[in-house]
Amino acid sequence: MLKLSLIGTLGFVLSAAVMPNVVLTGSAKDCLGRQYVQVPGVTVGAFHPTKNQKMVDLLKAMDTAVYVDGDTAYMTRFEAKYAQLVNLAMTSTALARATSDSAGNFALSVTALDSALVVGYRDTEDMPNYYSYRIVGARANSTFYLDMSRGECHYP
Repeated sequence: MLKLSLIGTLGFVLSAAVMPNVVLTGSAKDCLGRQYVQVPGVTVGAFHPTKNQKMVDLLKAMDTAVYVDGDTAYMTRFEAKYAQLVNLAMTSTALARATSDSAGNFALSVTALDSALVVGYRDTEDMPNYYSYRIVGARANSTFYLDMSRGECHYP
């Protein structure tokens, strides 16, 4: 009985060690006027959300920040948060990293898990604080987009 239990446990451990990766295929999108555009050159990383809670909390704080027109102190604080986000995205252990191609597409091969935090950013001269993120299911291959306008384009 004990031998059978050990064999079963060993079989589970070995099968878990060779679980196939899933591919998270994405596209970075924005808009120019009323026209949707794909965004090349976006640095993208997939992260384990619970192991990167500081990044998740920072992103939530950035989502709920309220800008009052002309408030330069707000912009200074937000830019500091953006710099912290980029630093965390660059230095945290990622499940996978990529850069969007000329058509704005990217693919991330990650170990299967419940969900992955996908963060994308791109330094642009005319658009400071240019980033987006999504938490996506990572148990199976999936396709999604990163809304670089963060809701301004009103994608369907």
